[in-house]
Amino acid sequence: MKLSAVLFDMDGLLTDSEGVGHQILKEGGRQFGFELSDRLLDDMTGVNDAECVAIFSANYPGLDAEKLMQHYRDGMYAASVAGRIPLKPGVRELLDVLDTHHIPRAVVSSNDRFIIESNLRGAGILERFDALVCGDMIRRSKPAPDIYLAGAEALCVRPENCLVLEDSPNGLKAGRAAGMRTCMVPDRIPYSDALAPYADDVRESLLDVIPLIMPWLS
Repeated sequence: MKLSAVLFDMDGLLTDSEGVGHQILKEGGRQFGFELSDRLLDDMTGVNDAECVAIFSANYPGLDAEKLMQHYRDGMYAASVAGRIPLKPGVRELLDVLDTHHIPRAVVSSNDRFIIESNLRGAGILERFDALVCGDMIRRSKPAPDIYLAGAEALCVRPENCLVLEDSPNGLKAGRAAGMRTCMVPDRIPYSDALAPYADDVRESLLDVIPLIMPWLS
């Protein structure tokens, strides 16, 4: 493989934020009189805000899904400012390797831009990415390929020369649909044989991604 760029998901991949996000959503659901399903929240991982509103509205009639998502955005911003969202293991080490070999990289996340920027700025790594492609920039959310194709376009590289790093099934499916090589680094959702058509590789952490990409850098 010719490696021209690496495209990173954020929640659960760069930042240990999915558990925080689920907690904020569940607290918000209770405030509005609903107990949100953990299974539904897991299935929605990687989906942008507009589709989250549609899914919540369909599954919880009477829930003000727009207010719930505003509660989520406010809560995630407060958590990032308070330093409650740490980086996942291996983030800085992998970025150092990409720096050494002059490999461009982008964050490709279904979150809105202000959440992505606040999380990455709080972790001190915002300036280490060449582009941010965000859920509020794209009409069709993961698992559609649009957001990853936009990531390749932002870096001026061919999709087939991109490596997608993801923790969610929706993200893996999006990367595969975009014609990119995909690697799963599981977080809340474990790898299973059902994901084999969408994941070229599986690694325990971003540290383990380094030996995967080294042959493509020489």
